[in-house]
Amino acid sequence: MTTMNDLERKAVLSGKGVSELKGNVNGTTDKNVQSMKDKVASLLTKRKFDENLFEKPKFELKFRPLIPKKGSNVVFLHVSLEKDNGEGNIYFRANYLEPVLKMLPELEESDTVISKYKELFQGVKRAKLRASQYGPNQARTSFKGGNSYYQEILFFLVSVRDSLQEIVSVIKYAFQMDTFFVALEMFIETSNYKRGPLLETMLNKDSEMRQCLNKTSKKEFPNKVEEYDALDAVLLDEDIYSVLKIMFPDEEPKKIEHIMKTGFLNYAVKMEP
Repeated sequence: MTTMNDLERKAVLSGKGVSELKGNVNGTTDKNVQSMKDKVASLLTKRKFDENLFEKPKFELKFRPLIPKKGSNVVFLHVSLEKDNGEGNIYFRANYLEPVLKMLPELEESDTVISKYKELFQGVKRAKLRASQYGPNQARTSFKGGNSYYQEILFFLVSVRDSLQEIVSVIKYAFQMDTFFVALEMFIETSNYKRGPLLETMLNKDSEMRQCLNKTSKKEFPNKVEEYDALDAVLLDEDIYSVLKIMFPDEEPKKIEHIMKTGFLNYAVKMEP
């Protein structure tokens, strides 16, 4: 990985022309947006978030881009809540965060920052996490409460326009909004998912996940931004090809070296003559 000091190329998300990947969550149709707005407005005045956070967070919000070296103006940006050793927080669940972030521009039409980056939030996506960075094409699974499930990541596909640091700041800003947490709570409460310890933890404003997210999304927190060498650091092959088609819409990925380098660290074995 290269560090933020190496990121001289400009990258920011406009989302224009970015098609949806598979895996959208049910329950986020336009039909219930106005109802959600009304409920959020009434609940915001009642909500208090505990600011008494411990000194060093166990998990912190991290940002990892993949910036194509040439031929594309679309940047992949992975957003996660992790320990220093890379272990992700199991309660930072993409299948809940994705739909709420998509709805945020509709819920905050008067907010100038959210309105400016409407396409950024509406273009957020999720996908299964690769079991090991640059390893075999296998998904990572976790076990909780006697059940196994696939781990997923939250990511954005952004078109080069402004600075990457500006995009990071905008995403952090969203995670600081009361509206985001109220909408998250409401989405979980009205979803068809079975309630259990995992959902209860996400709903608990005093939980470790919520406190870590709150502290490390603050404007002054020095989040780590480290660039991936290829998309197979986190994505499975099927999703890599879907992302490559968005990054390079007029090309056949398997036949072009610089495109395959964007997708795979060991790209040579994936190339077609």
